Amino acid sequence: MPNGMKLVILNPTHGRSRTNATLMEEICHVFLGHQANRLSIVTRDERGKVMNRDYRKADEEEAYSVGAAALVPYATLKKMLSQGRTSQEIGLHFHVSRELVEYRMKVTHLWREFKHLRVV
Repeated sequence: MPNGMKLVILNPTHGRSRTNATLMEEICHVFLGHQANRLSIVTRDERGKVMNRDYRKADEEEAYSVGAAALVPYATLKKMLSQGRTSQEIGLHFHVSRELVEYRMKVTHLWREFKHLRVV
């Protein structure tokens, strides 16, 4: 915004888990000092693909990974896994998706340690 405030537009059709992850990712973009994406009028490129915003893959990956770490802290994740909790149960605890929990397990190398457990 011209006054320096940030605006995040959330999709009201997304569930709580996805909204939590999206909002944390957007907060991380600000925290990490990423340039805001530029919105534009939706158009189609020469292949018919819809084009509607700038996209910097490295920024998106960084913000998602930092946001995921904030939502599912390593120590608690490891403790819950050692207690035999499934990724679905952990997701419910943190109000995030099973997929986000499993992403955290993989990037923290807990996946290998706990893959013998019933994950889902």
